[in-house]
This record gives sequence, structure tokens and C-alpha cells, in this order.
Amino acid sequence: MLECKKEIACLKNNKSVEGEEVEMMRADNARLHERLVERERSLKLTQQRLHDVKKSLQKELAKQGEGGQDRRRSSSSKRTPRDHSAPAHPANPHNGVSPDEDPLPSFLAGKVSLDDPSLSEDQRDVVVKYLKHVVLRFLSCGQSEAQPLIKAISAVLHFTSEEEKLVREVMEYRVSWFSVRPSAKNVIKPSLRGKNSSRHTRR
Repeated sequence: MLECKKEIACLKNNKSVEGEEVEMMRADNARLHERLVERERSLKLTQQRLHDVKKSLQKELAKQGEGGQDRRRSSSSKRTPRDHSAPAHPANPHNGVSPDEDPLPSFLAGKVSLDDPSLSEDQRDVVVKYLKHVVLRFLSCGQSEAQPLIKAISAVLHFTSEEEKLVREVMEYRVSWFSVRPSAKNVIKPSLRGKNSSRHTRR
């Protein structure tokens, strides 16, 4: 009889423990569901912001294109007649970008740089405004929105894979309690030495 009582007490104890575990699992499930909803909300917000960036960039490019055409028309009307057999805007033999083309695709692909002599003032202005727009978006948004923009900022600023990784690690370090501060020694210093050495060789 005593053994039966002990067994019943043990079963009750096990049942209470199992009940506590079930409650803990339910609480964890609720927390995970709340996180999932929050991430979906932030993802939709990030997608909307990226859509707004794209729309504003297209408007800016349209304005720049209209302004550039008006300036080219006014300047061409003031020029003296010349041989029409040659193209009015020869393309650069190295990157194929002419003054009439949209410079952003070639710039994002790394074919031209901001100081490329083939870029006209209008094209350079478009690239600078695009750079400023993306950088300001990146700096002003929150952590959850900044992560998807790292790829865009890396493409705009022509980051290497190591530099992009460093940016991601720094962003994660700023919101983590236990992560170690990432070191930029192996990422930044070699590139600076490379630039200095290239300057010396040019001299």
C-alpha cells in the first residue's frame, strides 16, 4: 500500500513537471511567433523603403536626362557646323560609356569610377546623387533595415567581400551583448598600403 502511495505521488510530481514544461513550450512558441511577426513587418517596411529609393532614383535620372538633353541642345546650337561623318559623342574605348548613356549600370558593375574622364558633368552628378541617397538611407535606417541595404551599399561603393563582411560584423557587434569587436586591421590597412605603393610607382 505504501509503495502504491509513493508511485501515485511520483506520477503526480511527474505530471506537474510535464505541465510546467508544456507551459514553457507554449511561452517559447508565443515569443517565437511574436518575433516572426515583427520580422515580417520589418521586412515589408524594408521592401517598401527600397521601392521608394528605386522610384526616387528613377525620377532623379529622368530629371537629369531632361536637363542634360536641354543643355546639349543649347550648346550644340551655338557650335559651328562640323563633319557629321564622325559620331557626336564617341564612346570611351575602355568602358564603352558615352556622354549620352546612363552611367549607373556601368558604375555599379565596376566598369567606370567617379573620376573617370569619360563621364560628363551631368553623369557624374547623377552618380554622386545616387551615392548620397543610398548612404543616407543606410545611415538613417534601423538595424533590421540596414542589413538588407549592406549589399546595396557594397555595390555602390565597390566593397570587396572582406570589406562587406567587416560592415556586417560591425552592425552585428553594435546590437549584440556578447560579441567581440571586429578588427579592421586586415581589411583596411592593406588597401591603404596598396594605394600608397601605386602612388609611388606612378612617380
